[in-house]
Amino acid sequence: EFVRAREYFLGQFLLALEDTMEHMMWVGESLIERDRIRTLGEVVYRVNSLTPEDIRRVAGDIFKEKRLNLALVGDLTDDQTGRLEGMVRGGKEEPAKVEAVLQKSET
Repeated sequence: EFVRAREYFLGQFLLALEDTMEHMMWVGESLIERDRIRTLGEVVYRVNSLTPEDIRRVAGDIFKEKRLNLALVGDLTDDQTGRLEGMVRGGKEEPAKVEAVLQKSET
């Protein structure tokens, strides 16, 4: 699955760069961020060098439990809210904080 996702990303990336505007945006961003333009070969090599562990490590840095948020749109019953609290809590003793903001449509 990881290899398929990586191949999909590269395919989409390379396909997007066929558009002149997208290519120039990529070149401009590369110059601003790194003061040089990476070749497509460099990008393909680096993406192909990624491992599942690299993805887990970065995901662990980004998705911290205290920084997670969930937004739902729709009417929730008290039972659904309670079940969500249980899922958010994940079996932990400390209470989960689930706030419901309900706005009724005027249609």
